[in-house]
Amino acid sequence: MVREYRAAPTVGDVFDAAHEERQRENDRVALERDQAARHDAGMPAPGYVHATDPDHGEPVVFVPGELLPEWAAEAFREQGPQPDAANVYRLQTGEAKRGSRS
Repeated sequence: MVREYRAAPTVGDVFDAAHEERQRENDRVALERDQAARHDAGMPAPGYVHATDPDHGEPVVFVPGELLPEWAAEAFREQGPQPDAANVYRLQTGEAKRGSRS
């Protein structure tokens, strides 16, 4: 019968294992942050969304499911508009919105 003897773990082995565990945890947290950032980038339009683009002042329409840009998603969350009978949401944005902030 042959016995195998294993050396006790060294300080370096313990340090390496702890370092790898911390790295896995940091990677997991970074992935969650990245996914959250992508989720916050915009929101899908729940229906037809009518607004005025604050960059050029022209009316724009977003179709259901289209990803709203940050300014429209923010306005949608702030205003909480209700759809009309045709499933159209109307946002107060653009010049009218800017004028009311001053």
